[in-house]
Amino acid sequence: MAPISHLVQLARQLKDEPTFEAPLQSSSFTLDSSGVAGFFGGDGAVQGMATVHLIKGRRWFGWYNTPGSYEIAKQYGQLAKSRLWDGLFPGVDREPAQLFGLDGLHGPRFLAAYSGSVIERSGHIGHLIARKTRSESLDARAIQIRSRRRSTIDCSVTTIDLQNTPLLELSPPRRQSILPLLAIIPILASVAACVLCALVADWWCFTSIASGVIASGIACFVIGSGQLTFRHPAPAKGAPPGDGVLLDEEGGIIILRGEESAVNSVTRGRFCLQYSEDSEPQYGSIGVCSVFLTIQFLLQLLLIPQGTLFGQILFVATLGISWLYNAYLSSLDKEDIQTEIVLDVLNLRECDMQKF
Repeated sequence: MAPISHLVQLARQLKDEPTFEAPLQSSSFTLDSSGVAGFFGGDGAVQGMATVHLIKGRRWFGWYNTPGSYEIAKQYGQLAKSRLWDGLFPGVDREPAQLFGLDGLHGPRFLAAYSGSVIERSGHIGHLIARKTRSESLDARAIQIRSRRRSTIDCSVTTIDLQNTPLLELSPPRRQSILPLLAIIPILASVAACVLCALVADWWCFTSIASGVIASGIACFVIGSGQLTFRHPAPAKGAPPGDGVLLDEEGGIIILRGEESAVNSVTRGRFCLQYSEDSEPQYGSIGVCSVFLTIQFLLQLLLIPQGTLFGQILFVATLGISWLYNAYLSSLDKEDIQTEIVLDVLNLRECDMQKF
């Protein structure tokens, strides 16, 4: 019981007076609250949050005071569907996969060789496959044709052998990365800032930083709880082989060879995000997190001017470190990560794709 009584006595002392005097107490300078709140933009935070469904363990490492909390609330609050949420976060209702950039892009036109069917625009998976064929990482064999009467323009032809048919619905694993571990840096910075604010008895800045840590951590955990799912339609009974051609205006011709179901997974496949049954289809939990982020943003506007200059500097320092981490996350090419997941789902290797 002796350690507990010692901690109680120490807490009473901190409540009454600081452990040591805060630096810069004699300075008359103070940070403007609106300047502190808008010191960093929220675009990086929004883009960084979009990686939470692609990288394994990312949802568990959002416990740091991040800038742009209002931007995150405004963007992802649109997922919540009801009159109340539409009034708080107006915007076009979109599916979670589209909002996070996992669906919604259109791929090249598809012409089926045997059935004669035409798909004017393939889906998001077709876009990723076409993007892969344009990349320089895919080795190509150059064939040059010369003629005295006419000249030809450069055009690439890529053949893709779809030897494996994925399940109609499956949950691909997220990518392994050290990025979640790098989040320890902004997390430790936020915790250290809270401790220093408590030692100088600056409870205004302590509350501002702590509320940012809690709001960001809960939002990252709840938003990242969605399960990434790959789906594609089942072929009709008696359907002929699905061989066909994707006509990519930028990358040339892509020949798909395989069963109808395998080709469907490319031309009509899509990513989805599945949340718990309690959340779908209203996504009320995401709406609550967005409200919490908005309240936290308003609290920081009110509380930061009440704190000491030392606490205000610590608050801005936590935002700066978090902004650097979010900027690094937003610099990642998310379509490259999605392409890697698609290649794993289709069990496609480099030897199955030949470019001429």
